[in-house]
Amino acid sequence: MRHLTFFAAALSALCASADLPVTLVNNTNGQFADDDIYVAILGEQKGVGYIYYDMAKSSSAATVRPLNESVNTLPGTGPFTTYADVFTKLSDIPGKVVYLGDTYACRMFISFKSPMYLHAFAQGYAGADLNNPSDPNASVRWELVEFTYAPGSGSGKDFDEIWINTTRVDAFQYPMGLELWSTGHYPYTKRGENVSYKTVIDKWNSTLGNTVYKDCLYNLITKDNVGGIIKQPSKVKSIKDQNIFDDYINKIWTYFSSHTANIDMGLLGRWTGKVEGEKFVLTCAEGHYWQPGSVATIDAKPDTEDVIEGAGVFASGSDISKTVQSMFCAAFNRGMIRATSDLQDWNPDGPTKAFSGGTEYPCNEYVKFFHDPAISPSGKTYAFSYDDTYDQSATCYANNPTRATVTIGGFSDSNPDPGTDPDPDPNPGTDPDNNQSLEKNFSADDHTQGNPFAGPYSLKLYPSEGGVAVVARFEGNYEGFDGPWLWNYTNGFEETKMTSAGDGSYRYLINNVAPGTTVTVAVKIAYAGGMSVSPQVSYVVPDKASLITSAESTVEDVTYYDLSGCRISHPYGMCIMVKGSKATKLVMPVR
Repeated sequence: MRHLTFFAAALSALCASADLPVTLVNNTNGQFADDDIYVAILGEQKGVGYIYYDMAKSSSAATVRPLNESVNTLPGTGPFTTYADVFTKLSDIPGKVVYLGDTYACRMFISFKSPMYLHAFAQGYAGADLNNPSDPNASVRWELVEFTYAPGSGSGKDFDEIWINTTRVDAFQYPMGLELWSTGHYPYTKRGENVSYKTVIDKWNSTLGNTVYKDCLYNLITKDNVGGIIKQPSKVKSIKDQNIFDDYINKIWTYFSSHTANIDMGLLGRWTGKVEGEKFVLTCAEGHYWQPGSVATIDAKPDTEDVIEGAGVFASGSDISKTVQSMFCAAFNRGMIRATSDLQDWNPDGPTKAFSGGTEYPCNEYVKFFHDPAISPSGKTYAFSYDDTYDQSATCYANNPTRATVTIGGFSDSNPDPGTDPDPDPNPGTDPDNNQSLEKNFSADDHTQGNPFAGPYSLKLYPSEGGVAVVARFEGNYEGFDGPWLWNYTNGFEETKMTSAGDGSYRYLINNVAPGTTVTVAVKIAYAGGMSVSPQVSYVVPDKASLITSAESTVEDVTYYDLSGCRISHPYGMCIMVKGSKATKLVMPVR
């Protein structure tokens, strides 16, 4: 087990030449004029501390200034008499383009008809409190985009990186849209809402207006007359008091008191265990993330509040335990844990679909609502604290990003696309030179995890368009076939669903791999009877192929830690990313 011995972020200094343009689009359909919309960005910068962006001066490069008590010149009421004067009207931002510099733990606040009331300190700021009806921001509608941008210049990297997301972890107040373009591994990503504010509210009322979730719709806003906001159930006491998950939790704890769980946890591997007293004790049976034999515990039976908030027994104990707890919490919120089988697969795209358990295995209906592909592109959003498990969140990551767009009002009139994200190369093509390819044929019995395959299968790797194409073919019949999923061990580990080529094969392109690099992969499929994982196949990229050196070939193994030094399964909130000997402080969606 590794613990951080340092927490200072090792980010490079701001380099204007690498500043990333973010276009702000007003798609409110006349509800709000440009001079009704206020924008502020607050975050941190190495060597400076807390900063804010001076967007009125951001005509071609990022302009950041120290955030401290001196900016508290905006009069207001509430716990303070003055607040930070850091908001800029959209109409006053040159070209409606904001340039992001080398900053981290950043939040872009967007408010309507009024700036927000944020009070600055030397070491941060006091923000809005959705649990406090007397908070001065209760009367203001506001939205949020979170990001960390790390240009490569001066940091020892030859590529830029960004993590950016919209969020519904706290509330829905107004539709938002986010698009990110890059020349790296993910050329285009789209997140946010596909529909208008009225459509969201009408759909909420028609589906959940007569349920316990009705109290999520809440309105103290006086600065505009658009309507209320939908608060996450973690912010609604009347919902938490209903104990809506208690029967479900009791059923699962009772079942696994006499049955041994065998759980596929995706990136965390396969875990087995049972309830001992009130404690769920699990051991890593197979995997790459934690050492097999590692033990994780949920130290007591959770309650409804623990599930909804991702807190209590789902956020305690060792770093190993916290990663497993996040998987349990996510599975409860998605209604995916079953008391009918020892074998469990909590991948929302696997045999047990998310939000399909009905009244017997209830889900968090707020989470289900915002994951509807009719509302959120690709059905991905950040609706609860552990929505990043199995890559279901609104987080957009790119190496070598070129631009981004934040659409205020969402995509309601801009070609909504509830389908899947564009694949970088859904059909990598054919092997240009058979001498450069590697093909492995396997029998049904060739497997390293799970069950034997249903029939023979093969894996083929070859250079393609500056990367390596992986092609999988399967024979035999599988009930409820799901996948295949490519397991890429080349630089750490990544699991990605492969794309059907329409000819019986499944393909994926690993982008930007340098000549001489050894690419190591395996494939996993899931089906009604369990899962099967192939042996690993290693392929050395030939020097004579037309390939380019990439970020992925130079990146060291990455691990993440929370600010207490505990290793976590995925980056979230304020956390530390460690690559080799370098530590970088990040901001990701907050729990």
